[in-house]
Formats: sequence, structure tokens, C-alpha cells
Amino acid sequence: MTKISTAAVTSADLDRCVACGLCLPVCPTYRVTRNENASPRGRLALIRGLLKDELAPSPEIAGHLSLCLQCRRCEAACPAGVEYGRLIDASNQELRRAGMVPGGSSVRLLRWLVKSPGRNRRLLAQTLRLTRRVGLIRLARILGISRAMGLDSVVDELPQDISVFRAKPFYPATGIQLGEVALFTGCVNSAFDGDTLRATVSVLNKLGYDVNVPATQQCCGALFYHDGDSATAEQLATRNLEAFSGPDMPIINVATGCGAHLSEYAEAGFAERVLDINVFLDSIDWPDDRPLSPLPGTALVQDPCSMRNVLHQEKSVYRLLGRIPGLVVQPLPNNDTCCGGAGTYPLREPEMATTLRNAKIASIQNDTANYIVSSNIGCALHIAAGFRCEKNSPEIVHPIVLIDRQLET
Repeated sequence: MTKISTAAVTSADLDRCVACGLCLPVCPTYRVTRNENASPRGRLALIRGLLKDELAPSPEIAGHLSLCLQCRRCEAACPAGVEYGRLIDASNQELRRAGMVPGGSSVRLLRWLVKSPGRNRRLLAQTLRLTRRVGLIRLARILGISRAMGLDSVVDELPQDISVFRAKPFYPATGIQLGEVALFTGCVNSAFDGDTLRATVSVLNKLGYDVNVPATQQCCGALFYHDGDSATAEQLATRNLEAFSGPDMPIINVATGCGAHLSEYAEAGFAERVLDINVFLDSIDWPDDRPLSPLPGTALVQDPCSMRNVLHQEKSVYRLLGRIPGLVVQPLPNNDTCCGGAGTYPLREPEMATTLRNAKIASIQNDTANYIVSSNIGCALHIAAGFRCEKNSPEIVHPIVLIDRQLET
């Protein structure tokens, strides 16, 4: 039995597109290229041909489909209700069977990293932190070593400050215990953004929640599934379902990309337990003895596509940050357009990813924000990489980190 909710693609699904073109102006890649093959309508024609055996898999078709960000912005604009995300996932599986899914050394390294046991991820992260600290990563970039190995895109996306999360199995609530949750740590978050996970545990404990961290949990599988490797995605889903099969408590995640994929696991009752940390904190009653201290400044909220177009829960972040006295909370300019940090996208399509990010940064530079707030690790790393050479750039941070800083003990 499949562990991911994906009904079989039918002829009706493929023929639902009426080619009206309303998806074109909302598609990030079409806006840049003005090429019909880089639009949802054009890609749907290719997908229809592939899945109906009217077109043979080819590098050209694979290239057009690889350029898709899978942001699913087109789904919201489609009057015919085309389930574009499900169709492109199916076509990527077809291309993978034919050995034509794009991706070089950078993508292979990332796939190895996220599928590896936690200790391997931590070891790699610690090694990268050391090599960055002594300047070896910069030297490899200057000498062209990373380019020769096909790893330039990986080097570009690495955070300046690598923070590893070494989880304990249990973190007890501070004071009166009001509830109990399980924490999904994620593969990239646990290796590179331990600060966000530590802040999550801290806030939950301060608000009266015990936090359980199952040791056998794995990568959610999203990176594999969206790149056409459904077999590996199913294996990871199976192990996660086993890891979280204990008491029926909320499963908190801190990356919307993970949350969107976990919510599509087919196990009965599992998706209902999966909650983004922003959504969870927005829904509970806060103890009166845990006020938030003032934070003068402005925070621009970046809406990850997974939060906006899949989970449809982006308003929770604004409400949560709105609890902080003195903080002005505003949406990031052009929030309806993908930043380019979509899963493996910056690694397999670095030129388009950079183009989309530059457009975001250009709009941000006209603002005087103190913080850019993102709830997805991929978006945060990608945007942060774009600011690396900028002076006086805003701090790029997860909402829960700001909440933890201001939550009085």
C-alpha cells in the first residue's frame, strides 16, 4: 500500500486543461523567459504526451520540465482545477524510469546527505563548518575546484554559520505541563539550522509542552518524490510512520516544505497530526506568565510556496509575529512569486534560481527591514546566499527564533 496520497492519473486529469492561459502570468519561469515551454500550459502539453505515450521521453522534454519550480502557483489560478503538482510528479517518475531526470554532482550529494543517518549528516555539517571557518571553501571556489567537481551550486547555498542540532529523545516542559508534542527535525534543518530547532524546543517547553523527538525519524522524502524517485520516498515515509506511530500527539515541523509533504502521507489520521510550528502556536492559549517582550523594528515575511500554495496557512505567521509588541510585520514584496529556493532547484537550475532571487533582493533593498522571516529552510538559505556580499543586510531568520528571543522566562 502506498504511503503517499497520490491517486492514479486518469485521462480526465490530463485533459482538464482548456489552455485558457490564465496560468501564464503567475508562472515565475514564464515571466522570465516568455517561452511557452516554460509555462504550466506548455508543460501540461508535454506531460500529457508523456503520460499518454504520445511523446517519448527525451532530454529536451526533461529540460523543460526541470525548469519548473513546482511552486504550484498555477493551481490557484486555474479555473478548471487542474492538479498540476500531481501531474508533474507523475511525469518526473516517468522521466526517471527513462534515466532522464536532470541533476549533477550537487543533486547527488544532497540526495546522499538527506538519506544518510543523522550522525553522517552531523559529521558532514561539522566538517563543512570547519572548512568554511579556515577558508578552505572560499579557496576551493577561487581556484575553481568546486566548479570542476560540479559543486559550485552547493557551495553557493551553504549557510555562513552552520548550526547542528543534536537531539535528545525528550525535553520536559518548564513549569506546569499543558500538553505533549512530537518534533519532526528534518534532514537539512537538523544538519544546518539547529538554532531554529533549539528555539522550537525552547518555546514549546516555556509554554508548557513536553517535546518528544523520535530517534528513528528520517527525511520526509519530498526531495526524492518531486525528483521522480517515488520508491525512495515511499521507503522514507514508511520509516517515518513507524517512528511517529506512538501516542496520538501533534507532530510539529519547522520547515513548510517538509510539512507539505508529510501532510500527503496516506496513513489514516497521520496528516491531521502534522502541524507547522507557526500554526500550532497560533492555535493554542498562551499562559499569562509568558509575555513577549517588545522588539522595535520591521520584519518582512517571506511566504514559502509550500505554505502559501499547498498548505494555505501563511496567515498564521503574521498573527504569531503580531504578538510581539513594537514589531512591524509586513509581507515581503512580490510574495506571490517563488524565490527560486525550491528543493533541489538551486542545484539543478542555478541560473533561473539566481534570476528569481535577484528580483526578490532588488525589491527588498528598497526597504529598511531589520528581519526577513521565512518558515522554510530552503527559501531561507537561498535568500541568505543572495545577501552574502551586501552590506547592512537584514537578518534572515525563522519566526520561531524571534518568538524565542522575546519570550520571557
